[in-house]
Amino acid sequence: MKFNFLVLITLLSLSGCVFFKKSENISQNSNKSTVINLEDSTKIILSLIKSNNLEETLDLKTINDKSSVSLLIENFSPAQLALEAEVLNWPKPVIMVFFRHDDQWFNMKKILENYAKNDNDLKYVEVNSENLFKIAEEFAIEANPTILLIQNRSEINRVENIQSINQFDQELKKIIHEINLSK
Repeated sequence: MKFNFLVLITLLSLSGCVFFKKSENISQNSNKSTVINLEDSTKIILSLIKSNNLEETLDLKTINDKSSVSLLIENFSPAQLALEAEVLNWPKPVIMVFFRHDDQWFNMKKILENYAKNDNDLKYVEVNSENLFKIAEEFAIEANPTILLIQNRSEINRVENIQSINQFDQELKKIIHEINLSK
């Protein structure tokens, strides 16, 4: 029997199964927004898979067939599972910033963290394009940093070829302002 695994992941996440019960595993802290590192989320999922604790950590109350989790593990990478949980199935807008480590990124990350601390309406996710290159390929990232606005599994806005820290700050302000206007 063939499964459409994207549909399976979507169904599992809509039923609350891809989101983890333990808030320390995958971010769900609604009191204070922070920048989520997709690589860290990927490592957590990988660790849970290796220790055979993924099924215990997932909320399986709504799944009749526990083999669905096995199908996910066998057909999707931990990075894809993290992307689904942290970004694609998140109910609010998500600002994703693809980056590579360099001197400029350190200062840009401070700016991103500042926005995240002051904004609980958006989720902020950083993606290291060099380490999570398959995810970067999936989003056709050609330049770093690149800012994406994702909502309801769709790319709403993209800013590429950011040349300076000031431009990074200004582009984030524009995106956040547009989101606030659309509320």
